[in-house]
Amino acid sequence: MLVAAGAALGLAGTVATHSAPGALLGLCLVGGTALAALVVRPGAVYLLIPVPPLAYLVAATVAGMVGGSAAGTSRSALAVSGAQWLASGFLAMATASALAAALAVTRGLCWRYRR
Repeated sequence: MLVAAGAALGLAGTVATHSAPGALLGLCLVGGTALAALVVRPGAVYLLIPVPPLAYLVAATVAGMVGGSAAGTSRSALAVSGAQWLASGFLAMATASALAAALAVTRGLCWRYRR
């Protein structure tokens, strides 16, 4: 839920600034993922790894459609715009997933060591 909340916060900021999905959405996504990875129990952190790209996909699509930053209304124009929205968030999605994976390994090792 925290990853989705981070993506929703980024979505709201992106729509409010009337900009294309990108840096603001990505920053909120990484922040939400970091917070979620620190809050969830250590044995379940690995479940967060695939969540950031999915959350970004939904948030970027909604922000692009609502924000009106599509090149046109045809299906091909929307497909091209959608690909650009996703490509602009690739670094954020990769960073958030790598952060979740690193925190999963770190917390898992610390949790096992304490037991």
